[in-house]
Amino acid sequence: MAFYPVSLDVRGQKCLVIGGGEVAYRKVQTLLEYRALARVVAPELIKPLQLLVGGGLVEHVKGEYHPSQLEEAFLVFGATDSKRVNVKVARDARKRNLPVNLVDSPGQGTFRVPAVLRQGHFTISISTGGTSPALARHIKEKLKNEYGPEMEQLTEFLGEVRKYVIARFTHKPFRKRLLTCLGDSRAAEFYRRGEGELWEKAVWAYIKNLEG
Repeated sequence: MAFYPVSLDVRGQKCLVIGGGEVAYRKVQTLLEYRALARVVAPELIKPLQLLVGGGLVEHVKGEYHPSQLEEAFLVFGATDSKRVNVKVARDARKRNLPVNLVDSPGQGTFRVPAVLRQGHFTISISTGGTSPALARHIKEKLKNEYGPEMEQLTEFLGEVRKYVIARFTHKPFRKRLLTCLGDSRAAEFYRRGEGELWEKAVWAYIKNLEG
């Protein structure tokens, strides 16, 4: 089965995690990283989740799962240690057309979470369609050596340049050629060598020259 790849904005969205153990904690950590509103449903929570709840970062619904808890959810994660409960979560979410992910029965869910390499806005997602998460993680580790922290600096700068070019140059074909040229990933080499500032100055000088 092929899954449609997408980058989803979860900022301020209510995301429901059913479960209070280590797997649920990892799901919650990622949701918080992307500024989602995380709600955890479980009778008991492991210590790290308790700390997040105590700090006001996560809402805890104490008790067993019930379908009514799906109301207003944007994403749903079945992360309990009970396959039966997780499958029920998936069925209930599907009935409500809610995207749902299961940790132990991914085929029952409607989306899967890929291995992700993130450097600021620069993000690479690696998925094997659920056939081998271990392989996806292995490839992610290899890519870390090729795409390091310099990609965050590069993408931040290129974001500024893109806004400027779009505002100053109205000819779309020329604008596209210019941005394609500047978006060459080899530019990251300047940042790796500590010459990012010099490259940025050269780019601005080039653009100013084009303006005449």
